[in-house]
Amino acid sequence: MASPADPGDRAGSALLGELVSSGRLRPEEAALLQEEVLLAEKRGAARAGTVLSWITTGLALVLCLSQLLWPVVLPGFMKLFADMALGELPLPTRLLLTVPWWVYTGAFLTLAILIPAKEALIRNKAVTMALNVITIFGLMLWAAFAKWALFAPMMTMMERLGQDGRGC
Repeated sequence: MASPADPGDRAGSALLGELVSSGRLRPEEAALLQEEVLLAEKRGAARAGTVLSWITTGLALVLCLSQLLWPVVLPGFMKLFADMALGELPLPTRLLLTVPWWVYTGAFLTLAILIPAKEALIRNKAVTMALNVITIFGLMLWAAFAKWALFAPMMTMMERLGQDGRGC
């Protein structure tokens, strides 16, 4: 939204002033037009914040659902790693797996519920937009760490098999 110091706002006010002084627009019409423009800008900002909020919610839900695959996929992979006598899992993977999968799922589900709720609780759109951006950034960092931690055993396996001469 344009602030009073914004050059676009000054140009708009100057244009309205010109229209009023030339008699093409009455002062009360200029005031109504200015109010409508400000309301339209507010609605646009609110709409952008709401869209970003739903994108953030969707991202949290996708991460929540991805955690549901962990109990299915990870035990088999951990068994494979142990059966090949490659030692213990890499540290990032062990750190990730110390917390049960359902804790991650619950945290992401709670976040997915709180994101739309904050839209109703916090009226300042700048604050909600900032919270959405910070949440998206945090979720993306979490996803990057989780991918890194989950691919670390495969990289370690390839490295160790290559050192042992068992690789291709």
